[in-house]
Amino acid sequence: MSIALSQHLTALRKAKEAKAALSEKLKAVEAEYENAKRNVIQAMEEQGVEKTSDKFATFSIRRSEVPTVTDWDKFYQFIARRKAYFLLQRRVSVEAWREMRESLQKKDVPGTEVFEKIDLGITTLKPVA
Repeated sequence: MSIALSQHLTALRKAKEAKAALSEKLKAVEAEYENAKRNVIQAMEEQGVEKTSDKFATFSIRRSEVPTVTDWDKFYQFIARRKAYFLLQRRVSVEAWREMRESLQKKDVPGTEVFEKIDLGITTLKPVA
């Protein structure tokens, strides 16, 4: 292994460890943020307030209706009957696509093509000093 490659590997491992540490910290901060947000919403609702301010910011409760599917079969029937495919997001399930392609003996799934995504897997054996 060349010295240059060895240096790149060391730099990558160190960056991966730093990223993991920041990710853990971010998760904790996000949980703290969501908890604080829930507390503010609860306090505002208890006081019957939809909007309030302090000297640093304005806070307002925003309400929006979002769907929860309770019966996928009925929902799909509705979509098919009305040709309302716009109700679905356009995203292919990668795992399901791979399984379908495998069942077709590596033939193409109509309307799709193979794109080879290249990434680098890293398994850390021990932290870099």
